[in-house]
Amino acid sequence: MEGAIELRSLRDRPYELLREVDRRARAAAQGGAETAVAGTEWVGVAFRLGGEAFLMAREETREVMGFRRFHESEFSADLPPTLLRCERYLAGTFKRGPEVWPVFSVRILLESPAFQQAAAS
Repeated sequence: MEGAIELRSLRDRPYELLREVDRRARAAAQGGAETAVAGTEWVGVAFRLGGEAFLMAREETREVMGFRRFHESEFSADLPPTLLRCERYLAGTFKRGPEVWPVFSVRILLESPAFQQAAAS
């Protein structure tokens, strides 16, 4: 950036430092407003299947529950019954207190003969 002040050079002058940070924030906000006006924003949910990255339209996404972290000790190879009857596509279960979190495996789904037959049709 031409003419840009290096923030480190202002570390001993807090007033000038704050003024420069404010100037940069205002300039960034101005640029963001121009970008928003220039086109409509499309929002999607990013995910990976295997080694490929995909997007799904936000309006096609019912709910994102975010990430869950579990200790390995909470894992069980037992497959619980599911309302969707998709037990054959599960890779185990994580249990935490009364909550049971079946692990759906896209890999098992993609490798299943039923899925491959449906995809070939």
